[in-house]
Amino acid sequence: MVTTDAPDPRDIIWSNMCVDYKSIEYRERISQFILLIGLACWGVVVTWITSFSRVIANGFGLPQVAYLQSLAVFLVLLWLPAIFLWFADRVIRFKSMSQVDEFVMKWSTGYRLANIFFVFFNINLIETIRCFSQNPQQIWIILSNGIVRQSTFLINLVIQAAGQETMLQLLQWRSLIKQAVKRPLIDVNSKSRRYLDSMKEPPLYERSFVFGFYAPTLTYCLMIGMMFGFICPLMLGVCAIYFWIASKINTHNALFVYRQPFESGGIRFYYWSRMTLVTCYCSVMIFAGMLAFKKYPNMAICFLLVMIFIVYLVDKAITRRFVIHSLELPIKLVAEEVALISDSNVSTQNEEANFIYRNPVLNPKSWQ
Repeated sequence: MVTTDAPDPRDIIWSNMCVDYKSIEYRERISQFILLIGLACWGVVVTWITSFSRVIANGFGLPQVAYLQSLAVFLVLLWLPAIFLWFADRVIRFKSMSQVDEFVMKWSTGYRLANIFFVFFNINLIETIRCFSQNPQQIWIILSNGIVRQSTFLINLVIQAAGQETMLQLLQWRSLIKQAVKRPLIDVNSKSRRYLDSMKEPPLYERSFVFGFYAPTLTYCLMIGMMFGFICPLMLGVCAIYFWIASKINTHNALFVYRQPFESGGIRFYYWSRMTLVTCYCSVMIFAGMLAFKKYPNMAICFLLVMIFIVYLVDKAITRRFVIHSLELPIKLVAEEVALISDSNVSTQNEEANFIYRNPVLNPKSWQ
C-alpha cells in the first residue's frame, strides 16, 4: 500500500470530494490525450492565425502586419490557462487546488514551448517541397533565414507579455469587471445578504497566486531570450525589460494582493530548476545547429559535446545536493532546521556558512 500526505483542508476542492479516484485517473488520461492532439496540431493553429491576421491587415490597409500576427497568437496563449483550468476542475475533477495548479502549469508551459519551436522552424511548405526536388541543400539556407525572420515575431510576443499581460495582472481585471460591470446591474433589494457579501469578495482564482497562469510566461520569455539571444542580441534587452517589469508586479501582487491559503511545500522549486536546465539544453543544441548551418560542422560538434556535458554535470549536481534531500525532508523538519540555523547565524554572525535549503536571515516566527 502506498500512501501520500493528506492535503491542507484549505487546499481541498470540496465539490470534487465525492469523485472516485479511478474516475479521476480515467478522465485525466482522456483529457491528456485531447490536449496532446491539440499540442501536435498547434503549428497548424499558429499558421492559420498568422495567415488570417495577414489577410485582415491587408484587407483593411493596416500597417504593422507582424505585430497583429503576434497579437492574435498572444491572445490565444492568454486564454489557454483558463481552458486548462476548466479541464482540471470541471472535467478531471481533481480534489485539491494544488493538483489543478500543477496541471495548468504543466500544459500551459508545454503549449508555450511548442509555440516557440513551431515558430522557430516555421518555413513555407511549398517552398520546402520545391527545394527538396530541385536542390536539397538549399533547405538548410531557407531554414536558417527563416529562423532569423521569426525573431521579430517572438520579440513582439515578449513586448506584449511585458506590456499587456503584466498590466492585466496588475489591473486585476476579473475583480474590475465584477465590480464595475456586474455590480451596477444587480438589484440590491432582491438579493440576500450572503449574495451581497459574496460580491465584495474577489473572484475565486484571484484570491491566491495561481502559478499555472503566471509561471509559464516567465519560462516562455526565458527560453526565448536564451534561444534567440545569439541570433538577435536585441532579444536579450527586450526579455530583460520584461523580467524587470514582471518582478515588480509579481512581487507587489504576492505581498499585497494575493493571499496563499496553504503551504505548497516548495514544489515550484522542481519546476523552475527543471525548466531552466531544459532551456540550457535547448539553447546549446540550437546554437550548435546554427553553427552547422553556417558551414562550421567541426566547431558545432565540439561546442555541442562540451556544453551538453557541462550542463549535464550541473544538472546532476543540483539533483544530488538539493532535489533528493528536499524530497526526503518534510517541510516541518525544514522549518525547525531553518530556525536553528537562523538562531546560530544571529549569534555567531558567520557569513561564510553554507546554507542549503533556506535563507538564514529568515524570521523563524514566520514558520509557526
